Amino acid sequence: MKSELSDQEKQQLQDIEKFNSTTGRQGWHVKNKRIEEQKLSRVELTGSSMVDVDLLRVPGREAVIVNSKFEKVKFVDCDFPNSSFTNVEFTDCDLTGSDFMKSRFSKCTFNKCRAERLKMEDVTFKECTFDRFTDRSGIYTRAEFLECRLTHADWLKSSLYYAHLDSSVFTSGVLDKVQFSNARLTNVKFSDLTIDACSFQEAVTDRASFEKCNSDGITFGKAKIDNLSFIACDGFNSLTVTACECRQIEIIDCPGFSEAQFYLSKFAGLFIKNSRLAYLDCDESEYDPPFEISNSIISGATFMTAKVKGLTIENSSFDDYLVLTGATFENLALKNVKLDDKIDIDAKNVTYINSDRFSSE
Repeated sequence: MKSELSDQEKQQLQDIEKFNSTTGRQGWHVKNKRIEEQKLSRVELTGSSMVDVDLLRVPGREAVIVNSKFEKVKFVDCDFPNSSFTNVEFTDCDLTGSDFMKSRFSKCTFNKCRAERLKMEDVTFKECTFDRFTDRSGIYTRAEFLECRLTHADWLKSSLYYAHLDSSVFTSGVLDKVQFSNARLTNVKFSDLTIDACSFQEAVTDRASFEKCNSDGITFGKAKIDNLSFIACDGFNSLTVTACECRQIEIIDCPGFSEAQFYLSKFAGLFIKNSRLAYLDCDESEYDPPFEISNSIISGATFMTAKVKGLTIENSSFDDYLVLTGATFENLALKNVKLDDKIDIDAKNVTYINSDRFSSE
């Protein structure tokens, strides 16, 4: 059973400035203790450690912690807002219900940590590493992830509203029902992940790539997309892009891409290369060149009432259906395009301008 701090230790913590100068900055080492409702506000720890410690409802506002280690520490309903953590290692820690609002983490590591109801609003993570970090319902509103690496992440119902992810990588693990609404993604890579029902509503995507991922639903709605790539993805179901402004989207080397759905959006660059898609829906959208489909197999595609300029389809095939009703094609080029003998083509009221044709009118 964990023991409490001694009366002498509690007394020392009453005068936090004296404690910092005599103990905290020299290295405070605590092991196998329970610290409950003990004020640690404005504590300064350097070269310190806590091992197998329970921190219960501990207030630690404006703490400054440097070059320290927390191992098997339970931060249960603790409050460390406006704090600073530099080169701090968190190993096998539980952060359940704790609040780090407006804190800053620099060059910190989170190894095999877990959390529920974690509050990380307005927090900055700079050059931090998360390895096997499990998060359930964490709130990262307006958080910044700058040059961070998240490996074997397992996040469920986490909220990253208005977050900024810059030069960061998510690799391996699961993102399930994670909200990236209104987030900004700059040079962000998602690799070898299972992604289910994640939303990027009204996000700004300067550059993001999904590589070797499988998915049961990614949604971009009213987003501004500058550069978005899907590379070597298999078992990828349901990419939905609705009412977005898109400069460039790429689907490249994807052998199993079930549905790519583009609705009510504007594109200035769409590329589908060396891929196999079950369904491609390009309805009610505007496409400016470049728009290229090459070396790909697509079962069914729809372009209902779409306005398509400069589409080139080369060395590709369609074998189930084509719905072209009400579409306008300008400068459409079809090069070695194969249509299955039994394909169903709906081509009512199609307008071709300086274009090749999918079928005779």
